[in-house]
Amino acid sequence: MKNMLEEIYRGSYERTFVRSPEYEKAVREMDKVWSAAEQTIDKETLEALWDTTAAISIYESYSDFRHGFRLGAALMLEVFAVPD
Repeated sequence: MKNMLEEIYRGSYERTFVRSPEYEKAVREMDKVWSAAEQTIDKETLEALWDTTAAISIYESYSDFRHGFRLGAALMLEVFAVPD
């Protein structure tokens, strides 16, 4: 097992993202919807929509990351605080 704390400290930790079949299906569906939108909405508006959607996604992802990190830390504290 790798020393994760050392990897994070040295900047060599890399998250592995597994592209599941469900993820691939969602990407294909998004491509279809995007292509249809390009036919009906002007490019400037469509790009603005994409940019704002991406910004929201970044904030949501960061919030989920923080929540997960805090949950993991809280679980570790609870495990170590409870005597056997």
